[in-house]
Amino acid sequence: MLDILFYTLISIVSFFLAKYLCSINIFLDLEIKKKQAIHNLNIPRSGGLILFLNIMLSIIFNNFFYEFIALISVVFFIGFIDDYGIKIKPFKRFIILFFSIYIFVSFFEITLRTTGISWIDALMLKYNLGFLIITICFLILINGSNFIDGVNGNLTIHYFFLIVFIFFFNLENNYLNIFIYPTLISLAIFLIFNLKNKIFFGDGGAYLLGLILGILIIEMLNTNTQISPFFYLILTSYIGSEVLISFVRRFVKGTSTVNADFGHFHQLLFSFFKKKKGLNPHLFTAATINLIMILCIYPSFYFKNDFEVTRIYAIFLYVLITLFFVMTKIFLKK
Repeated sequence: MLDILFYTLISIVSFFLAKYLCSINIFLDLEIKKKQAIHNLNIPRSGGLILFLNIMLSIIFNNFFYEFIALISVVFFIGFIDDYGIKIKPFKRFIILFFSIYIFVSFFEITLRTTGISWIDALMLKYNLGFLIITICFLILINGSNFIDGVNGNLTIHYFFLIVFIFFFNLENNYLNIFIYPTLISLAIFLIFNLKNKIFFGDGGAYLLGLILGILIIEMLNTNTQISPFFYLILTSYIGSEVLISFVRRFVKGTSTVNADFGHFHQLLFSFFKKKKGLNPHLFTAATINLIMILCIYPSFYFKNDFEVTRIYAIFLYVLITLFFVMTKIFLKK
């Protein structure tokens, strides 16, 4: 009963905080002419603050997961100071994130039960690479979350259904609700204002979402031993494929692999829907991408415990998303 009252209270507070953040002229996105920008208004980028405060309150209220407070704070504020207007070069930001996560993971000895790939597991044991691999996984999710942000509703809707899926697979591990409940509340409240083009999640919010997803997946991977590790690759296929495709695209072009550009899947679709009169390009882009991903991910729930089938489906899905991205780009060029 006390839990219900607490989360109801933070829902109400979150709504009024979001409304307030929409009305003040700080944390504005002033870089409307940057390469990846698809909006032309100075919108506050402070939406991630709602998620950060709710997560912190949930940890304090439940008196659990205190060890994550430092890492959550560092990851959030690395992105948030950029939202505030204090610029850190992308490579320096990457290095700060890498060492912050690696130090935390090694200090608290966070490990993976298995990666599902025997030769990687062997390397982890032989050369003690577990901490490094976990750090890389966190960085992929953190940067991937930032990559898929840019169209109103896309990041929020995608994470909402991912966290809902995790919630239903995590009914036995109630302690993870410390992260799940405040995240779902924050996403729902934020979406109300984001779809009206009143507020953005910002780098701080995107980074924090990626970190939270990583924490949930590692905890589930280590406790739900019956679920194949490849199921989590399927679950994060949109985020993972965006990172992979972006890295390859920039490498082939000879441009920096860490600097922003205009070539993400949501940007291509947005350009297409923007040309169609009477359509809301933000809503149609977010709805199209997330409907496709739900249809791709949902079948894996029926064979999530089958190691071999999930491995084959994960490979198939990443190839399919890559081909879909390439075909979309070719189609839009015509």
